[in-house]
This record gives sequence, structure tokens and C-alpha cells, in this order.
Amino acid sequence: VYPTLSSNSIKIEGVDKIESIAIYDILGKMVKEINTNTKDIDVSSLNPNTYFVRISADNKVVQRKFIKQ
Repeated sequence: VYPTLSSNSIKIEGVDKIESIAIYDILGKMVKEINTNTKDIDVSSLNPNTYFVRISADNKVVQRKFIKQ
């Protein structure tokens, strides 16, 4: 997931078959769910804060932190 500091979008690389993507705030509340196989996620509607993106892909779940400016 990059960039880790973002204002409009984040990109996902290194996975082939994305099953689901969810974005959580620092308190663990889901703020966005994406059910497409996209690797470019629009985060422009999120308020500036620290978030975690959880990606289910290739029979694995990966979580990464990013900061929305």
C-alpha cells in the first residue's frame, strides 16, 4: 500500500486476486468498504486522520497503516 501519506488515493501492489478491501479508523470503526478488484482506492472523502486498510487477497488478510492528509 502506498503512499503511506495520502490526500486523494492509495494504491495496492503485490497482490493478484483481491477479494475485499476495508478501511478502518484509528478506533477500529469501518469507514469504507470496497468490493471490487481495484488497486487504486479513492480516499478523498475521508477526513484527515490515521487509517488502516485491510485487504483480503490470495487467501490472506493484510493490514497496513496510512495517513490521510
